Amino acid sequence: MNRQFLRFIIVGIFNTIIGLSAFYSLLYFGANNYIANIFGYMLGLTVGYILNKYYVFGVYYSNKNKYGQFVKYVVIFIIAYTVNIVILFIALKYVSGYLAQFISMGAYTIINFILNKYITFKDSKYV
Repeated sequence: MNRQFLRFIIVGIFNTIIGLSAFYSLLYFGANNYIANIFGYMLGLTVGYILNKYYVFGVYYSNKNKYGQFVKYVVIFIIAYTVNIVILFIALKYVSGYLAQFISMGAYTIINFILNKYITFKDSKYV
């Protein structure tokens, strides 16, 4: 497995832990489910952007607008998540929910990695 892709997976696992921790902590302290969900995703996206930029793709400098780069990261997340949902919808017609989730998560991860590597973080020292 490519070292960069392995780092991407590690960051994804860490992101999930951070986002879920924020979500469950807010619920524990009485926050509304929707507010907790939004905050958990926003925190996860922000942490994911920072870790992917520096740890996975090695973009320590860029002449590009940093806010524009973050917007690309969020748009790619939306694209990958949409593909995830479409594949899940189709797969659920043919396989179990567990397998359908696994398949759609795999597609999400690969699309997210490729698009971020070649669009968001194309200034990477690793591309």
